[in-house]
Amino acid sequence: MQLQEYIKICGIKKNFIAKELNISLSFLWKLLNGLSAPSVDLAFKIEKMTNGRVKAKDWITKEPDLK
Repeated sequence: MQLQEYIKICGIKKNFIAKELNISLSFLWKLLNGLSAPSVDLAFKIEKMTNGRVKAKDWITKEPDLK
């Protein structure tokens, strides 16, 4: 599940999410719109805050295969 979907299903205010994660509302907007990626620590905070419904591993991208 993506964070955007979690917020919609649970009816949580974006201001609340940003405050809980200790990030700005503008950075949350960038995360939700795919314009920024969270740090590994933030990805795990998101997973914890959502009780595992939004997985940290889904935020962490693999290195490109440079064969």
